[in-house]
Amino acid sequence: MKTILFAALLAAAPTASAIAQDSAEDPTLVTAAERNLAQRFIALSLANQTPEIMAGLPADPVIEQLRIPYPDMTDAQVAEVRRIFGTAVARVNRQVMIESGLELSRAMTQAELEALVALYDTEVGRSTMLKLGDFMGEIQPRMRERMQGDVMGINGAVIGVFEAE
Repeated sequence: MKTILFAALLAAAPTASAIAQDSAEDPTLVTAAERNLAQRFIALSLANQTPEIMAGLPADPVIEQLRIPYPDMTDAQVAEVRRIFGTAVARVNRQVMIESGLELSRAMTQAELEALVALYDTEVGRSTMLKLGDFMGEIQPRMRERMQGDVMGINGAVIGVFEAE
């Protein structure tokens, strides 16, 4: 499956001659090598993403809201909500990442892309990628809680921008 995804991403990349022609017309466009490196990094980063990894991030606020009308939610129901959200987020993330090769190649140098591919194409890199997802899932509730605590202050500051005129 990972090989098929990688091959599909590379096949979807424009040809070197098409990029070279576009680059002559628009100097902000990237080389074929940069675009291919970006697509390779995207394929590597997507290879380890699963709905389970993505599930916690968007589902927690919804689960909290669902507990109001459904205070007796079972663990099985919570797991199903997480599965639904994880699947949706993983699908959208995959689509956006696949479409973002050009932006990634513009945002990073060829050396940076080569370093990312070299890292994530190793066992340590794949392990790191998975652990970063878990780490973000663990700190997300704390970040959300602190932001909710700051909402009144933030709202006051934003309103102050408009009232200052």
